[in-house]
Amino acid sequence: MLTKTMALELGKNKIRVNSVNLGLVMTEFFSKMEGGATESTKAWEESLKHRFPLGQVWIPIEEAVRGILFVSSGATPMVTGAGFVHDGGYCAY
Repeated sequence: MLTKTMALELGKNKIRVNSVNLGLVMTEFFSKMEGGATESTKAWEESLKHRFPLGQVWIPIEEAVRGILFVSSGATPMVTGAGFVHDGGYCAY
């Protein structure tokens, strides 16, 4: 609601407001955890895979950055008040 409210308030000044709603991003912290993944973390990841239509739980950090850059670029000049969901389809359920 904050994104929508700000878009309504700031739109008259030609300011666009959008949000990027990320899923599980594979940051350096998580990649270290993955490198030393225990059986319980592997089991946790496997138990989640069925909730991701694309079959991938983690979003590579480079891909997360590309999504943020796309939303904040001038490529979408008529988009405001929107939430860009970038989660591998998790919220589709």
